[in-house]
Amino acid sequence: MKIYTEINVRHIGLLFYISIVFVLLICSTAFSQIYVDTNATGANNGTSWTNAYTNLQIALDRATSGDQVWVAKGTSSPVDTGRASTFDIPFGVSVYGGFTVREFDISQRVNFRHGVANKTILSGSRAVQGTNSHSHF
Repeated sequence: MKIYTEINVRHIGLLFYISIVFVLLICSTAFSQIYVDTNATGANNGTSWTNAYTNLQIALDRATSGDQVWVAKGTSSPVDTGRASTFDIPFGVSVYGGFTVREFDISQRVNFRHGVANKTILSGSRAVQGTNSHSHF
């Protein structure tokens, strides 16, 4: 009976240790903010406001579940020339707008609601490459 009890205690201790490691791995998984600003002039890699992507769909294509895509105030339109162009938001990705490109925390957004200065608009108008016109469908 003593051997059986010692084995169970060892197994419980090992299972507890494995459970703690698993929880720590899950909690330490890095989700990120991906920045989008059509007026950005940096590296266009989405790592900061300076280096923000200038194209929303490219940012969405690079996002994975748990990521947050922060979109600066202004209007974003699909660049694809197809009639059915849309923004494809991946499962589990959150998209937030209304940023002035000075925020480092989502709670710092101000005046981002409807009818105020820092609106972010995802337009149904698709940009026509090489022209100043847009096609509306």
